[in-house]
Amino acid sequence: MRLVLPFAFLCGLAGCFINVGSSCSDGLLNSSESGIDCGGSCSPCAVGTTCFTNADCSTQLCQSGRCASVAATCNDGARNGAETDVDCGGAACSACAATKHCSVAADCASQVCTASVCTAANCTDGVRNSDETGADCGGATCPPCFTTPTGGDTFTIKANVVPAVPNDNAPLFFLQSSGVGSFQLTYATRLSTQHEVWGSIFVPGALDTDQPITCVTCSAATYVQAKSVTSPNGTRIDFYGTTLDTGSGEMNQGFYFGTNAEPIIIDLYIDGVHDKSRVYFVSQTTTQVANPTAIPFKLATH
Repeated sequence: MRLVLPFAFLCGLAGCFINVGSSCSDGLLNSSESGIDCGGSCSPCAVGTTCFTNADCSTQLCQSGRCASVAATCNDGARNGAETDVDCGGAACSACAATKHCSVAADCASQVCTASVCTAANCTDGVRNSDETGADCGGATCPPCFTTPTGGDTFTIKANVVPAVPNDNAPLFFLQSSGVGSFQLTYATRLSTQHEVWGSIFVPGALDTDQPITCVTCSAATYVQAKSVTSPNGTRIDFYGTTLDTGSGEMNQGFYFGTNAEPIIIDLYIDGVHDKSRVYFVSQTTTQVANPTAIPFKLATH
């Protein structure tokens, strides 16, 4: 039976007296202590010290009334060894779940340790975790990942100027701008021709909500479909279309969009080919630009 005395007898030359009260640093075995100044309500005791329960011991193991040493394992139900929480964290154990304690990011399954606590994975934490295929993208819940291509030369387009294009039956692209952050891509073909056109435009930021993707000279038969996807590294506009002979003699179709993030990277295909000889726009420095040195290339409005 454990007897707890809230006082101690102290004796000396002057006789004995009662010391009422106790503390965890008075050098006496008193209060709820299992050992002198340890165990009970005091800090846990060292190995070899008297104990009553596992909680009295720094090793969390009380055997035969004495604190015993134990080799920390990752399934002993105690926080010991190098663990940052019970049976997780540290170099030897598995990573901890959200809300568990941590010291570094590697202690957490999410790879995110904030204020010494593991936080749940999400699509804005800057880390590839959960089922993501890239940092904050891919998987079931985050936006899709995409790789931004390396653009070639960078051109600054001149506003409100339509490039001169050849009057032949071959398909072509031309680009225009109506001002800062405003872009228009148009695909043109002539009568009795049919071609497939597709590509992507990579924006190093967000699209302008005041100027969303909008079709140019749309028609049900010829409209080039365009849609955007967002990712942590920016926005990608994908477009695709098949032109059909409408008997009108000429078809121009495409879309325009706005963004304050520049330069954009333009990647264009006509019938599956990077045909740079069929791309036209007007530059602020070189006037007419036809046949850019390479596709993809970069384009800015200022």
